[in-house]
Amino acid sequence: MIKARAPKIHGITVKSFREIRDELTLDFRTPVGTPANMVVIAGPNGSGKTSVLEAILLALGQPDKVDKPSSRLAWRRVVPQETTISVDVSFDGDPVERHSSLVPEPLEIEYFSSWQAPDFVGVGTSQSQGRLKQRISDEKIRAAFCGEAGRASQWLSRINEAWQILRHDDTRLDVQLVDPNADDLLADLFLLRGDERICSIDRLGQGELRLFTIAATVVMKELTTGVVLIDEPELHFHPEWQGGIFSVLRHLAPDVQFIIATHSDIIWDRAPEYARFNLKNTHHCAF
Repeated sequence: MIKARAPKIHGITVKSFREIRDELTLDFRTPVGTPANMVVIAGPNGSGKTSVLEAILLALGQPDKVDKPSSRLAWRRVVPQETTISVDVSFDGDPVERHSSLVPEPLEIEYFSSWQAPDFVGVGTSQSQGRLKQRISDEKIRAAFCGEAGRASQWLSRINEAWQILRHDDTRLDVQLVDPNADDLLADLFLLRGDERICSIDRLGQGELRLFTIAATVVMKELTTGVVLIDEPELHFHPEWQGGIFSVLRHLAPDVQFIIATHSDIIWDRAPEYARFNLKNTHHCAF
């Protein structure tokens, strides 16, 4: 199995890509020249925030992180002929390289898109959230059957740490049998308060589901370095939660580089000045 390389993004230059027409250059380095571990990109709708995140993925040979080839949004995987993208990146601490179209390879990079759609109308769990909760449930049942501690307990412990950073209450997430007395024993992930079952995770609010998805992905994929791109992490978050998202991310993965696109003034204010980029002031858009 090929070991995934861990990138760190030092900067990006984009031209003629979606809304970005004139050349746009963003330098993600700190004042001492190292890549900032928390970058925030802001700007009005249509200014190119999401385009910057997805340009990074496309330049690093990760179109499948943008979308599936069969998706109705598969056009987002395509780099037009007139487009130029170059990303300054270092891998595993090696010297900086400049890339515009890497051959696809395993990289420690994740993308949380704001283009999320539910599996079924009326069901609150998206496809990614459904896969995550199913994997946790399956692993918890497998470990119990084999008499092992299992990874699910470790995953849930860390996910609940992130949960408590924002929730500040006595609730937690855990796997339980849906009906212990049924002939077919099915497990699900529930929100609990003490021994009281409140509801299935499917019935949580969208903000809570987004928190679960981000925390579970980081924990279960064991992201300890590399890059995580997040488009609008504030979606469905109360302002208090928006203010705490940095604490959650740093707690889960202190050595990961997070690059965030946002409309939130609260998230913007939490980032150091050298790591904030307002695309409203770059005069590069097609309007």
